[in-house]
Amino acid sequence: MHVEQTGDIAIDGLQKHIECDQPIYSANMISFLPLTTSLPTIAALERSAGCELWPWAETYILKDAVDSTYLKRWPEHDAPNILAVNPTQPLIKIQTINNEWIRAAILDVKNGGPMRKTEGFIKLDALQSVN
Repeated sequence: MHVEQTGDIAIDGLQKHIECDQPIYSANMISFLPLTTSLPTIAALERSAGCELWPWAETYILKDAVDSTYLKRWPEHDAPNILAVNPTQPLIKIQTINNEWIRAAILDVKNGGPMRKTEGFIKLDALQSVN
């Protein structure tokens, strides 16, 4: 669950993960009690959210067993390589091509992205979903 509202939340099963060099926490929500106070705007919260700035975006990273791979010019194994992708580079899915391939771009938070201009095709079996 993603909540953009101030309140008191009761959780269990808290787990810490590292994504985009930032700690991300997940847990099971037991209950939520909204509070009505004057707090920062959603825009201010989003600016501080790092790679979770675009919660609507499907984000992927390479699976642990995959050291590197390439964005391809078209969705075929022997297509020309466009750009190397390493395990520390999150990818944003642009389009599902079929059950094997997606069109994606590298996450680019530094330039106000969410995506670099460079995009290509990558096999889903090399990726694991972040969100």
